[in-house]
Amino acid sequence: NKAKRKLVGVKKTTLKEFGAVSDRTAREMAKGAILMTGSDAAVAVTGIAGLAEGVITPETQVDCEHVYTFYAPSYQPTCLGWHGLFTVALRHSCNIFFYDTGRQLGIATMNEYARALGLGVPTGIELSEATGTQCDPDTPYPGDALQAAIGQLDNGYTPVQLANYCAT
Repeated sequence: NKAKRKLVGVKKTTLKEFGAVSDRTAREMAKGAILMTGSDAAVAVTGIAGLAEGVITPETQVDCEHVYTFYAPSYQPTCLGWHGLFTVALRHSCNIFFYDTGRQLGIATMNEYARALGLGVPTGIELSEATGTQCDPDTPYPGDALQAAIGQLDNGYTPVQLANYCAT
């Protein structure tokens, strides 16, 4: 419980009133994890998959000029900033960096790593739960991998899965 309070900001009163294993606690854990990283999936899923698959290294640079132009002019998603190095992209959750990494990985690979981190699959908790959803790797739109890379599109994870993923 101390780690839940310290690492992801679960309120002491929540733990006392609802217990360590409760919907309320899981929601606070997920919210805290999202606030810490600025993202619910990009940092861990796309970052870990990119490193493990050799698509990126800790020194990888992506030229973040606020607009991702790989699929221009038909699709040009944006970033909230102008970044660059992986460490900066990771710290600020740079969409351009994760778009490019996700494009190279593809949705199927990102889904594989998400499942390995407990996202989109049953957690095994002894409560009724939804399994969440993952993006369809057979999408006819190549740009969908960009949105999947930042945890958008059809990715939908439960609070318990997000809490478990933060603890992994």
